[in-house]
Amino acid sequence: MRDDECPDTPDEETNAKSLHCTRRNLMKLSGAGALTALGVSSIGVGSAAVTEGGPANQDEWTLTFEDDFDGDSLDTEQWSIGWGWGTGTTMSPTEVVERNVDVRDSNLYLKGTHDGDQPYAGGVNTKNKVTFGPGSYYEAKIKFARREGFQNAFWSKPNTEAWPPEIDVVELMQDGSGTDDTHRSRHHIHYSTSTEPGDNSTHVGPGGGYTPGDDLTENYHIYGVEWQEDRITHYVDGEAVWESTDSTAMQAMQNGGVHYMMFSLNIDNVGTPDYSVPWGEEVAIDWVRLWDHSGTSSDSSTTDSTTDTTSQTDTEHYLWARSGDGNPVTFAFEASGGNIGIEPQDTTEDYWVAEDGTVAGGTTSKTSSLPGFRFTGDITDLRFDGDLDIYIDNSPVNTADLVDDSEPGPYRPSDQSQTSDSTQTTTLPNTITIDGSGYSSSTSYTVSVSDALAETDSITSEDSVSGTTASGAVGAGSDTYRFEGDVTDIALDGPADVYVNESRVDLLVIRRGSNSNGTVWYLVETDGAVQKAETSSGVADSGDDVGNSKIHGSVKDDSDAYWLFDGSVLDVSTYGGDVVATLNGQEL
Repeated sequence: MRDDECPDTPDEETNAKSLHCTRRNLMKLSGAGALTALGVSSIGVGSAAVTEGGPANQDEWTLTFEDDFDGDSLDTEQWSIGWGWGTGTTMSPTEVVERNVDVRDSNLYLKGTHDGDQPYAGGVNTKNKVTFGPGSYYEAKIKFARREGFQNAFWSKPNTEAWPPEIDVVELMQDGSGTDDTHRSRHHIHYSTSTEPGDNSTHVGPGGGYTPGDDLTENYHIYGVEWQEDRITHYVDGEAVWESTDSTAMQAMQNGGVHYMMFSLNIDNVGTPDYSVPWGEEVAIDWVRLWDHSGTSSDSSTTDSTTDTTSQTDTEHYLWARSGDGNPVTFAFEASGGNIGIEPQDTTEDYWVAEDGTVAGGTTSKTSSLPGFRFTGDITDLRFDGDLDIYIDNSPVNTADLVDDSEPGPYRPSDQSQTSDSTQTTTLPNTITIDGSGYSSSTSYTVSVSDALAETDSITSEDSVSGTTASGAVGAGSDTYRFEGDVTDIALDGPADVYVNESRVDLLVIRRGSNSNGTVWYLVETDGAVQKAETSSGVADSGDDVGNSKIHGSVKDDSDAYWLFDGSVLDVSTYGGDVVATLNGQEL
C-alpha cells in the first residue's frame, strides 16, 4: 500500500508559501552512534528486547534512550518544551506553551488551542540532552491530532539549528485536501545539494507518502527512521515505506552533525484552521525510543564523556574546534608530543601550525564541516576568545580543563605583539571608536573582537583591555581601540555612537506597533552585515535568528536591537501585526 514518491512538501522549518531558513552552520561528525557528541549523554537502558516496535535484528542494536511517559510530568532531564530554537517560529503564528503539554495515562499529549487568531500548541524536544547521528534508529508510537491546519510532526535536525538538513520521521499534513489529511503519512528528508549545512539556496526535500489503511488520528502507529551512513530508511509499523541512498544526501546529513528529536504541532502553517470554533485536539505519544547500532550503550554521564578525553596518550589524536554561537572565535593550542598537522591539508579555513609543530590554531566562525588537527601527546595549554567548543577524537572536551592558568597561553609565533607591547599596536589594521560626545550622560561599554585588540592614546585609566575584549565608559569624549579580525560583540548601557574604521555602525531597533497585540514576527533584509546588539534601546532575544544580512525575529512587549555594518535596510516585513523600526533613532 505504499504510495508513489510525492513532490517536495513544506517542512517544519519552512512556510507552505515560501522556503526559507537562516544560514547557520553546524559541526561535522563521522561514524556511528554519536550520542554524546555535544557533551550530553542519553540514558543508557541496555539491550533488552521490546515487545513492539524496534529495529530489525534487535540483537545487533542497543537501546540507549526510552521514555514511556509513565509518570505524571515531563522528564525535563531529557526534554525541553518548545522547538529546539524557542517557543515561536517565523513560519506560522503558533506559540508553544507549557500548559498545552501534558503527561497522563502513560502518554505524552500535545494540545492545540487558540485565543482569537493566536494559536497555541504543545511541543517538546531533546536539544542538548539526547542527540544522535548515523548508526541510529529512532521511533515513536503516535496517534495524531485531527483538525485542518494542524501539522503533526515527529522529526529531527542538527543540534545547533543548521537548516537544512532535516529528517521528518513522519508528518501529517492536514491542508483540507481530503482523506489524505487523516489517512496518509508523509516521510521526507531535507538537505542542501552543496552538502553545506545551512545552505537553503540548494535545498531539496525528497520523500514519499504511505497509507496504512486507517485513520491516523484515531489509531496509534509506530513510526521510525533508520539512519546509516549510506542510507536513511523510513518505517511504519515495521514496514519500510521510503528510503534514500543518494550519496549527496548522505554526505549532507553527516556534515550536519548530530541531531536532536522533536514532537511538534505547527498550526496554520499547512492548511488554515477554523478560528471561529474552540479547539482542544491532542497528539498522543505512547512511547519514544532511540537505538544505537555501535553495539555499546551510552551509560556515561556528561562529566565522564568529557573528562576522559583530556588525558591523552602519545598516540596520534584528532582535534577539531567550532564556534559555539556562529560568531568568529580565535584559538591556539599546544601539544606535548608535537607533530601537529592540519587535515585536510588543502583547507581554506584560517588555520596555522608553528614551524616546530607544537603549537597550532586559527580563527573560525563556522560550526560545521570544519577541518581539524592531527597531533600526538597531551594538550598542555589552550588560549581562546569567544564561544569555543573543542572535540578530541570526536568527543567533547571541557575547554576550561585545557587552559594552563599559570601561562599566558600559546600564540602564533608572528602574533606575539598581541600580548602587551602598546608601541606595536599601530600594526593592528582597524579601529573601533565609542563616541559619547553627542550626549549628556555617561555610557559604559564592552567591545569584543576575534583576533587582537589594543589601546590607543585616547584610553584613560577607567578603560581596560583583557585579551580581545575592551571595557570602559565615555562621557563627553570618545575611546578608540585598534584591532585585527572581526568585531564580535558591542554592548552599551546608554547612548553612544559606534564607528569602525571611521564608518558609523548603525543601530537598528524593532518594537511592536501600538495598534498590534501579542507577538509580532518580522523579517528584516539588509545589504550589510548584521549582529545582535545589547543596548539601552533594546536587546535582541536569544530566539531571534541573524544571518549574514537578514534578521528573523519576534517582538512582544520589549524591543529588539541589532548592529548594521556597512549597509542599509532594504525591507521590513511582518506577520501577526505591525512593528516600528528605527535606524539610529530615526523611524524607517
